[in-house]
Amino acid sequence: VACRQTDGKVLGFAELDGRPTEDPEAAPRPYMCNLAVDKKWKRQGIAKALVKQCEEKAIEWGKGEMYLKVREGNQAATAMYQSIGYAVQSINVESMRGQPPDAIVLMVKQLSCAATCNSIAKENSESTTGNSSIPQ
Repeated sequence: VACRQTDGKVLGFAELDGRPTEDPEAAPRPYMCNLAVDKKWKRQGIAKALVKQCEEKAIEWGKGEMYLKVREGNQAATAMYQSIGYAVQSINVESMRGQPPDAIVLMVKQLSCAATCNSIAKENSESTTGNSSIPQ
């Protein structure tokens, strides 16, 4: 949940869970099933920050990827996900949350390199500067 610091107003939220795969023997995979940001607060980095928090939780769970679905016609969301490293895995026609059938894009991001790179960068930053922040 993303909240405004001044009064705690909820600005957005994301939900992450574990979803089964087609292989009944495989462990559930991390799946971000909801992401919403208040219309007044869109395009301010809140959605990206929420996705990043979900990715960090998936890494804590020991997972190397995260999945999500988006409607094919939601070009703004698709572009945002692609800008942070998500790739289209498949497109299927299905119903989401009781809505009429639509083309739904399954996207995935590999997280293992990101976790390793962030850990190495943090160690390097702490050992050379004594500061844990990583310059952008």
